[in-house]
Amino acid sequence: MKTQFYPLIKIKKQELEQKEIEIAQINQLILHKFDEIAQFQSQMREFNIPHSGNFQDFKILQEYKNAFLYQIDSMHTEISNLKQSRKELEQAYRKIYIEYEKLNYMHTSEQKRKIDAIKKQHTKQLDEVSIMLFTFNKDRK
Repeated sequence: MKTQFYPLIKIKKQELEQKEIEIAQINQLILHKFDEIAQFQSQMREFNIPHSGNFQDFKILQEYKNAFLYQIDSMHTEISNLKQSRKELEQAYRKIYIEYEKLNYMHTSEQKRKIDAIKKQHTKQLDEVSIMLFTFNKDRK
């Protein structure tokens, strides 16, 4: 049985689903960033120390390492920003969920009230029919 709250409940449910999707996307991005960090670390481990002893080779190696470390650091910063975004989305999700629960409670209460009113009306109609049958049977005798 639909009440005036039903369209609002549908909207809130869609908002909840949208927030869940956004949170899942951010979680995927975070995992992707961690994978990228692991790849950079793996590549850094593969660097070989130059055996020639040439200072230029050491300097180039150090620059590569610094570049990789900078990339890793920037990815950690991105992860922190993504985690903050996820936290904000989770707070918005909680707020929408509370509103959804309130609307759902009001919807359920309204449904119960309507059902009770219908039952009362049905009982009155049955009573009227019973009285009519009683009167009819009494007049027949």
